[in-house]
Amino acid sequence: MEYRVPYAVQNRTDGPEWGQFALEGEIGRRIDLYNERGVKSPHAREEVFAEARSYFRDQQDDALRVGYWRGEFWGKLMLSAARVCRMTGDREFRDFLRRETYALLEYQRQDGYLGTYRDSRNMIRCSLKAGMEDVGWACNYNWNVWCRKYTLWGLLEAADLLDDPRVLSCADRMAGQLLDDLEALGVRLKDTGVMSGMPSCSILKPVLILYRLTGKRKYLDFARSAADEWEREDGECPNLIVSAMRAESPIRWYDRDRSPAAREVFSGGAGTDGDEWIAKAYEMMSCFDGICELYRVTGEEKYLSAAVRFWEGLDRYERNVMGSVSYCERFWEAASHPDGATEICDVIHWMRLSWELYRITGEARFMDAFERAFVNAFLAGMYDTGDFCAFFIRSHGRHYDAVMQCKSRFQNCCLNNLPRGYVNGAQAAVTAGEDGIRVNLPLPLTAEADRTKITIGEGYLTTGEVAVTAVREEEAGESRILFRVPDWSRTTTVVDEAGNLTAGEPGTFLTLPLSPGRHVFTLRFDMTPRILDYDGPVEALPASDYHVQRWLGTKGTQSEVPRDIMLTRPMSTIRRGALILARSKKIGADEADMFSGETVWGRNVTASAEDVREEEGFLCRCRVVFRDPDGEERVYDMCDYASAGNFSSDDPRTFTLFV
Repeated sequence: MEYRVPYAVQNRTDGPEWGQFALEGEIGRRIDLYNERGVKSPHAREEVFAEARSYFRDQQDDALRVGYWRGEFWGKLMLSAARVCRMTGDREFRDFLRRETYALLEYQRQDGYLGTYRDSRNMIRCSLKAGMEDVGWACNYNWNVWCRKYTLWGLLEAADLLDDPRVLSCADRMAGQLLDDLEALGVRLKDTGVMSGMPSCSILKPVLILYRLTGKRKYLDFARSAADEWEREDGECPNLIVSAMRAESPIRWYDRDRSPAAREVFSGGAGTDGDEWIAKAYEMMSCFDGICELYRVTGEEKYLSAAVRFWEGLDRYERNVMGSVSYCERFWEAASHPDGATEICDVIHWMRLSWELYRITGEARFMDAFERAFVNAFLAGMYDTGDFCAFFIRSHGRHYDAVMQCKSRFQNCCLNNLPRGYVNGAQAAVTAGEDGIRVNLPLPLTAEADRTKITIGEGYLTTGEVAVTAVREEEAGESRILFRVPDWSRTTTVVDEAGNLTAGEPGTFLTLPLSPGRHVFTLRFDMTPRILDYDGPVEALPASDYHVQRWLGTKGTQSEVPRDIMLTRPMSTIRRGALILARSKKIGADEADMFSGETVWGRNVTASAEDVREEEGFLCRCRVVFRDPDGEERVYDMCDYASAGNFSSDDPRTFTLFV
């Protein structure tokens, strides 16, 4: 579908056209399996989509004074399904998505409203007292605008996929009606919903897409007005643009003393009045996705600066041990905690933020973060059955399975979002721009970019030696090929077909000329295992702490793990190349050994690794030898963390990434 409004600022580099990239190897196998079982299956079409659509017919999200979020499910499903359809080029599935979209549009009101709240203007949260009376706990949910965001975005994705003006017109009418509702109520967007309006304000991204598709100025004005509320001189929460410039953890934006009482209030715990500031990771990163888009549309540097500084704060203070950000779905200085648990939606949106900033700037550090999250945290949550995922992934024990939300049979936010993550991973592997073709993730794949076919073989996640073949059309002329030097590889080289060797520093790109014809490059990365010692204190948290309760899961369910496996002393992790390694019962690890508390931490231990064998179901398997300075050795069979527990486990002591 043609955009009427071009970007004021073009991306420095971008992914190939849809249908011109596909991951292969073990990751590609998992993606193909999930496409068939989780996205395109009869169950997904006939039951999952149908249930999500039924919520627009029934409109029960505001049946109580507490407002729910069933209205997000259809939009998330459509976003994921449309992107899978674009990636695979499946025409039959495209026809299904057209029928599904038209079926949803049958529920659009004459005034344009399309949603799961019977009262479209029910956008203000209820009191905690009303929530207690309705649901038995102090709850003040209202997700009306958040739900409309996802429906709008799903319709825009469908309109683009189908090149269908009817669907675009319905999306336009839907968004226009939301603006009318806000005007009639006389409220700001940030006054709606919960968490100081962050979920509602994350509608910024699809509204800007709609502006570019329709050219209607009112949508740009609306987006600007929402962003203006994040630059307030009075500091009113959440003030995202101003606060982001501090490059701190968001938990510190308004909480300066780190006292237990303040931390409980600012994380939404006891003692709050229902208007609390909650540093909720998924929703906040979604807002910055919109801020990145506002920068592209307007060219105003303040938006890019805020997004970059926000990212820098997260990368420094919120990076967790699994390769993503956040601690138990909230920003809580995750880097200061020795263990970790994080929601899969958080992983996906950390990847998205890093990807958007990489597209805009071309800076390698953003792709380093994307890779770390994708091949570790994200894939850990993508279950090996091909049709299910984790809600939370943990550093050890077992992952917390996706639970069906809002009393649904088939709907979970992470489950519905998951395909967006792996499509993003495939899309990011090879990109192109004015400076040439970039090989960002040298995973097994085929891709076409800038009239050049790229084929990458195995080895990046195991031996560290990778063959890259580039076949450039004769009429395409001269260009360049850039190979990212990952931050974990101390020594990286590329050898061309003439035997010329080029070396590069971590965090840069190896740049070689690319002429028409066939070229073969051999990349070699330093795969020496690196032991990472946790360097902070281990803080004993009370059992009443929200994060402890979330980490431990719900008593008596699959999500539960025992309190005694939470770390009470510093331990180490080990990384080999891009992968975090782990021990697991899946490969025969002993439970008593894994959870004994013995550690190499602080002992100046070195490690070496030898690949055991390639095996379906693993990104790598290796035998790791740890050596003390006095020569004492211990040997562990290890695998990649992403494969150590990527299944629904009945055993709360299944794996650990600690050594």
